[in-house]
Amino acid sequence: MDASYTLADNVANVTMRDLPPEVVDITRKCILDTFGCILAGSGLSPDSVNVIDLFIQAGGNKESTIIGFNKKLPSWSAAFANGVLAHALDYDDIVDEAGVHPSLCTIPATLALAEKVGGVTGKEFITAIALGNDLICRLGTAIKRKQEGLSLGFRPAPVLGIFGAAAAAGKILKLDREQIVDALGIAFHQAAAGTFEVFLSPGDPKIRELYGGSIGMQAALAALMAQKGVTGIKTSFEGPAGLFNLYFQGKYDRDYLVGDLGTRYDGVNVGLKAWSANRIMHNHVQAALELTREHNINPTDIEQVTLYVTDIQKRYAGADRKKPATSTEARISLPFCVSAAIAHQELSIKSFTPDGLSDKVTLMLAEKIMAEDTSYGEVKSFFAPGKVSIRLKSGDTYTNQVDHPFGHPRNPMRLEDVERKFKDCAMYSRRPGEAMRLWRTLNELETVKDVRTITG
Repeated sequence: MDASYTLADNVANVTMRDLPPEVVDITRKCILDTFGCILAGSGLSPDSVNVIDLFIQAGGNKESTIIGFNKKLPSWSAAFANGVLAHALDYDDIVDEAGVHPSLCTIPATLALAEKVGGVTGKEFITAIALGNDLICRLGTAIKRKQEGLSLGFRPAPVLGIFGAAAAAGKILKLDREQIVDALGIAFHQAAAGTFEVFLSPGDPKIRELYGGSIGMQAALAALMAQKGVTGIKTSFEGPAGLFNLYFQGKYDRDYLVGDLGTRYDGVNVGLKAWSANRIMHNHVQAALELTREHNINPTDIEQVTLYVTDIQKRYAGADRKKPATSTEARISLPFCVSAAIAHQELSIKSFTPDGLSDKVTLMLAEKIMAEDTSYGEVKSFFAPGKVSIRLKSGDTYTNQVDHPFGHPRNPMRLEDVERKFKDCAMYSRRPGEAMRLWRTLNELETVKDVRTITG
């Protein structure tokens, strides 16, 4: 029997009472964090707004809310819109070890359907997100345990994210095991797609940051179709042309995938991002920040900054990335992100606005950055350690290496850190006035009787 049945059975039967406290805690943080990312995206991503306008113009039943817009659309359209916004600034949560972004996938579809059907409690919402995130993380880790690096060309985040999103959406609709299997199969047939070429292609493809929209929409539709009796692929994971054989050459750890269901929740491995940049930037950014703050380094005193990079990181450290033209390009530029961090002893959302992109001190420092190859032993991950050396004009040199940046489970954010990030994101929302009401409601999510109250 395909693993989808075992995994669907777990999704159908687990309740809030079954979730360990640490799982509830990280899931609540992920929900708060993702809503903050959506708010910031609503005000700072014109590309997202342009795409969302297509759905607003089409209209339809006013079932579910676009966060930050004060507009309601059909549930799948709202799931698309919120999915686009969740990843628009590359600020959403991530699991380094699995290479996935769980909550941007699960929350938009789950929220949209919770609004559509009504009567979904905060506890049920948390449970659905926890289970969907667990499934995404299990899939990612089961594959990574059998792969060497990420050389196949497929992005785990969208390829795997659709399954957790469909499962969480099915949980909200109270689908049984068979229906959740169908939802997974429908989602697989309709939406499992993603390629690393989006990072390598010239021309700054904006779709790189908008893929959450398709996941949210297709997951919502898959769950609704399964509820209506539409049958899907029954062998989504282990069939001859199922996920593992089609995308990953049959290399995956089945025992890990289905092992310890109900006792091990991989969502505890989710890390929250401290900076609005691609995760590949974070170790180097933190290493540079720690040096700058500890030694009170003045940018004008710097002679050279050396970034020690692996072959994978080197793609994002070239001289052609020192002066990015757009915020999308800046978020995958090691020279820019590190320079901005040193220049202002912080890498803020503002760093990626037009003013930040043209900041003279940042651009001056970027010209002083060089990249040096390093193997870090046998590390073949995108998320290798970040080592930075700063040499001053005086001749003094300071070096620092960071293995796990702030927000990683080994260096986690506290609730007050999440709140600070949320408030910063809310400042850039299209509707900043409603943001703190949203925070208060989300912060008491376990007591909410109907998730519809979240969006008012």
